[in-house]
Amino acid sequence: MAKAKFSNEFIHDVLARARRGANITQLCRDGGFSDTSFYNWRRSFESVETVTLPAPAVQLDALITRVEGDLRELKSRLRWQGSVPI
Repeated sequence: MAKAKFSNEFIHDVLARARRGANITQLCRDGGFSDTSFYNWRRSFESVETVTLPAPAVQLDALITRVEGDLRELKSRLRWQGSVPI
């Protein structure tokens, strides 16, 4: 099997620059690859990249985790004091 001309790191960098709004034609010209290669890479690599949550969703997830921890702690204290059967 032939060695790939472009590394995965290079491809991921190119795709990231495209996501940030770089001109695709210029990326291809500067990088020395065809637009067909770019679109093939995007189809291949973008489908397997992880999905990141938008900032509000991440903050909400952190808040839920913190509240759940507080709830467990309160239940534990109430159980220890014997005041409320939980």
